[in-house]
Amino acid sequence: MPPELIGRDQVIEEFRDGLANGPGAPERLMRVSGVRGMGKTVMLSEFKRIALVEPKKWTVVSETASPGFSARILEALSRTSHASSMKIQPTAFGVSLGSLEIERASLDLREAMIKATEKNQGLLITLDEVQDASLEETKALAIAVQHIISEDRNIAFVFAGLPSMISEVVNGNTLTFLRRAIPVNLEAIPISEVAFSLADTMRRLGRMTIKDDLVDELAHASAGYPFMVQLVGYQTWQVAFRRLGREAGEVSAADVEKGISEALARFDAMVIEPAVHHVSPSAMRYLLAMAEDQGKASETSEVAARLGMSLNGASPVRAKLIKDGIIEAADRGKVSFTIPYMARYLEHNRQELEQEVY
Repeated sequence: MPPELIGRDQVIEEFRDGLANGPGAPERLMRVSGVRGMGKTVMLSEFKRIALVEPKKWTVVSETASPGFSARILEALSRTSHASSMKIQPTAFGVSLGSLEIERASLDLREAMIKATEKNQGLLITLDEVQDASLEETKALAIAVQHIISEDRNIAFVFAGLPSMISEVVNGNTLTFLRRAIPVNLEAIPISEVAFSLADTMRRLGRMTIKDDLVDELAHASAGYPFMVQLVGYQTWQVAFRRLGREAGEVSAADVEKGISEALARFDAMVIEPAVHHVSPSAMRYLLAMAEDQGKASETSEVAARLGMSLNGASPVRAKLIKDGIIEAADRGKVSFTIPYMARYLEHNRQELEQEVY
């Protein structure tokens, strides 16, 4: 969790208002989308923190949408003091459920939520990584939440995931209720806001001062990407703190250079490598062809030509990469990487990657 959230004030205030405005407030049903590293999980954590410090007591259940998440939500609710008397057995979540099983699962969840919201107690459920959820489990949970909201019970539900996957969930024929969720699309933070926040955070929390030109260098190195903002700020502060013998002082140009270098190495390991780890050989070849444009938007026709394919032949690969949130459509007939420094990583590791896919 970062020491402060930059550029997210409006959505935080909307959520806080939703809790204050009581059952039925539109802001109590939200969908948060964004590419990897854009701060979706952090945003859910902030919502959880807000609910837990509310004057009125809230129960918070936070889950990730891996198989069995609905059963885990049910079990968590049954452990709360409000639902301790329940004798509900988790159903066969995580497997292919028929209509009857989905109905039973929804009824179990609904009963648990009713118990958790007795005497107007608040209940917040957050669900992260919706792109990994099965349709059956998502449907069971959505139906239960829909019923509880329709009964004006004190509940809030926020789910988060990659943009394309969120769209699929929301627009599914069986989950039309979720279209009512307020859309929150997390985008890159303006560089000016990053620079101000980095300097202010180092001064207030890190006991460091930094010159304007150096903090601008850090801000540009972050590319406005929230996770990279954390990395460049923290790594630079750590380098300076060690150099100064763990005392307060001024960040130097050498500290900034080393901090950015260390941040990039961690960004590769923590964001880029996991993002491309499971892509198919054909998808990796497409990415390597895009990397030849050194981070600039790539013409889809040129990428196809580099692969020795027709534009139509390369289209399914491009579509899958867009769906997985690794690339995005830019201008007409162009695509670009969604994650900063992706082209740099691919070029740096081109020889090894080509050996794996050719």
